Amino acid sequence: MLLNAVVVSVNQLLPVTVLWVLLAQCTNAALPLKTTLIALSAGLVGCFGIWFLGGEIASSFDYRGFELLQIGLLLSLFCLMIATKRTGHTALAALAFGLAVVLYLHHLASFAFSYSKPADGQTLAIGTSLGVGICLSFSILLFFFLDWLKSKHLPWLLLLLLALHGASKVSIALDLALQVDLISAARLEIDLRQIVDEHSVVGRVLRVLVGYEATPNAATLAGFGGALITFLGCTYWRTAHAK
Repeated sequence: MLLNAVVVSVNQLLPVTVLWVLLAQCTNAALPLKTTLIALSAGLVGCFGIWFLGGEIASSFDYRGFELLQIGLLLSLFCLMIATKRTGHTALAALAFGLAVVLYLHHLASFAFSYSKPADGQTLAIGTSLGVGICLSFSILLFFFLDWLKSKHLPWLLLLLLALHGASKVSIALDLALQVDLISAARLEIDLRQIVDEHSVVGRVLRVLVGYEATPNAATLAGFGGALITFLGCTYWRTAHAK
């Protein structure tokens, strides 16, 4: 139970903390502590709402409601990341962060309330605390690494990392659509598991940062490429228009 709690908490918390770091360092939006806490609180309310209505959501739309909700949240998050980069508005950054909390942490809430026993409370708390510590440690390192890149006047690297992270949301959404047969796509003859296994530590980090997948399919790869071009194109248009 302890190991499961650590793994689940890291898998669900790391995308949220990484997004906060990217929004804070790769955009002009300010995310002060008060704004972050408000967005976090609103997102947690949304998490418990999804957990409370989980049965109704899952059974809707021919038992595809839960996946459709996640797809909608992922695509909305992608659009909000573009809008935040283009405008630098704090409200948009806070909304994106709150949306990420809803998207990822409701899995953690479901695990805590549905799959654990009352006797496992202490073990769950310890495992979650360890997961939080791991995520915060990695995110702090990422924050200062990106700050170092900013000091070296390499804004294009920050933009590329943000764009790759945003594009990964679209590829995940397409993967969910494939799982519920909304679309179909052929599996490509690409297998990178001998280089970096997506279930390894490095693979998991790359998946969170840029949506790495060792065995991609045509739909997710095309969606990732299209989303990356869209993100970079919108940002370039904004920069050129400003000039």
